[in-house]
Amino acid sequence: RSKYPNISFNQPGAYSVSLRAWNTFDSAGSTRFLVKNNYIIVVNPCTPLAFEASEDVTNNRLRVFDRNNQMIFSHNSPGGQSYRSFLLAADPVVNLTFGATYDIEMFRNTTADTVSRSIYIDFNSNGQFESNELVLHEKNTRTQSARATFTMPSVFDAYNGTTRLRTIVTYGDSDPLDPCGPGLLAEYKDYRVSMNQSSVLPVITLIGSDTVEMEVNTQYFDEGATAFDAIDGDLTSNMTIQSNLDENQPGIYFYRYDVSNSSGVNAVTRFRQVLVYADRTAPVLTLNGNLVDTIEVNTGAYQDPMGVAIDNIDGDITSEIKVIGSVDHTELGMYVLTYEAADVQGNTSTATRTVYVLDRTAPEFHFTTGTDLQLGQFWYDQTTVSDNYWTGNGIAFSISYGSNGPVRWDVAGQYPVTYRAVDGSGNVNEVTKVYEVGDFIAPTVILNTADVIEHPVGRAYFRVEPLIFDNYYPNDQLNISMTTDVDPNVIGMYEERYIVSDPSGNTTTKSRFVNVVDREAPVISGANFCTKVAVDFNPMHGLIITDNYYTQEELLPLVEVVSANVNVWFEGTYSIVYQVTDPSGNKSNFYTRDIQVSENCEVITSVRNLDADAQISLYPNPTADNVNLSFGNTINRVDKVEVMNNLGEVVMTLAKDQIVDGMRIDISAFAAGVYTFKVTGENITVSKRAVLVK
Repeated sequence: RSKYPNISFNQPGAYSVSLRAWNTFDSAGSTRFLVKNNYIIVVNPCTPLAFEASEDVTNNRLRVFDRNNQMIFSHNSPGGQSYRSFLLAADPVVNLTFGATYDIEMFRNTTADTVSRSIYIDFNSNGQFESNELVLHEKNTRTQSARATFTMPSVFDAYNGTTRLRTIVTYGDSDPLDPCGPGLLAEYKDYRVSMNQSSVLPVITLIGSDTVEMEVNTQYFDEGATAFDAIDGDLTSNMTIQSNLDENQPGIYFYRYDVSNSSGVNAVTRFRQVLVYADRTAPVLTLNGNLVDTIEVNTGAYQDPMGVAIDNIDGDITSEIKVIGSVDHTELGMYVLTYEAADVQGNTSTATRTVYVLDRTAPEFHFTTGTDLQLGQFWYDQTTVSDNYWTGNGIAFSISYGSNGPVRWDVAGQYPVTYRAVDGSGNVNEVTKVYEVGDFIAPTVILNTADVIEHPVGRAYFRVEPLIFDNYYPNDQLNISMTTDVDPNVIGMYEERYIVSDPSGNTTTKSRFVNVVDREAPVISGANFCTKVAVDFNPMHGLIITDNYYTQEELLPLVEVVSANVNVWFEGTYSIVYQVTDPSGNKSNFYTRDIQVSENCEVITSVRNLDADAQISLYPNPTADNVNLSFGNTINRVDKVEVMNNLGEVVMTLAKDQIVDGMRIDISAFAAGVYTFKVTGENITVSKRAVLVK
């Protein structure tokens, strides 16, 4: 029950320790136990045996170097003794770190004999020197020293504490592998070794970001990490990687990276966060039109062709495209339009279009006159210039003259003038005009009458002379000619044409049209007459027609019976009313004469002619080409149709076999005028007029 008990062990092995403590006032209630399993390790290392020793077959100096070739241990000792121990507390200690790499060296002072050498370190501290604990071995050499490199095991494969190192030197080719002997001529030395854990933590470095994003149902490839320890070096292959990633479910997942060094020291755990989103694919944004576009300044707002946005989840989201920026079409410059399209998850795509507002339009000249300038008429150049963008000093405007100099309105000639304008954008407009100063005004002709005048047919015509003059030349230098075809005795439209030219070649043509017309109506006269009872008579018998232009023969066929009450079957006094319209359209007054029906009168002609006039019709009237001729109930009595012009000449004759009711007669080949259609046959003599116009 000593506080510091002294315990002796008779057998090697692992011993557990149980400690009990209690309170003297209540030993039963306050007793507590502490058990340490395999807490004490008891070893029984062998003591080596050698029969002889030598000053040459020995290890006079032991040294240890770290991986930077820095010596960390050195111990000198004499030879000549078969076994020597340096395990006391006062003896030096070889301090080694788990996992570290060292060089170890044995040295002897002389080289008279060949020797074999070995070094063991009891890593597991079990008192036995095993084959995997051999760190140096050299056989039958005469060298003064032997050196080897070894790496300390990890703390998990060795004892964390103090152990021993044994050097063995044997004579010649005697095998020194048995660390306990016996040896004929040999030396054994034991040194105290402290096996320590490193105090430096390994370092884990992530490759790539510590937070990554991915889309669900896609494959994730982790970039991994590296691990490095100051003692062990690269520990990447020793790293353990754990992950709860589910690529098929949205969520927040982790990759965990751990490593420990040979000393059992753990690195700081590193994590990588993996965010699995339902949708991490941005829409595909495609701009329509050109990515670099141009418009002309001041030609209207820029018509943005926009673009198309398609998302893998949301589909067509073109309507969601937002445009950042604008184009001022009134100001020159470069404008950048940024287009953004975002899906429901906020994944965004952007695109840009650069629009240049340019001025490629040259200035424009504004001329107030043509190039023909009237000699003697004051003129000055009022040409101005304008531009689609630039104003004022932004337009350089210049005028240069040809060999004749500036335009002189009082001197005839040709004057070339060049106009040049350059706007602020460098657009150039250059125009050369050749001004011609001369007489460009034609002579003046004043008819002193209306352009169209009427003249009565049959009267003498006296021409009215026009007033003729020129703005520049006197009349005696004018060339005047006149042509006329006026016939005052023949109805028609005639022309009097005046052509006047000045020496500059300016010509005026002026025409007066003389319309020779008939405005006087015919006059009908004739005596009363007597016709026999029950006998047909000719109502035109003894009728006289007088006119200023047309003859009796021309007018008689045109006489119309306006009304008649004659009854040839009964004696009595009757009357007939006549009227005639000449080809000029002048109508006579109505003329009435008495007709006596009596047995005592002579036979005149048939009354049936009155009925025929009413039955026969001609239309249309006037006409431009064809007329239709209808005969009514007289068709069977008609023998012939004659067409006569206004001179009484027969221009067409139709025989009985050519005549049908309602027939169409083509007169388009005739000249314009009045035509008489004379129908004759059994007790029929009827004339109808038609006017042909062109």
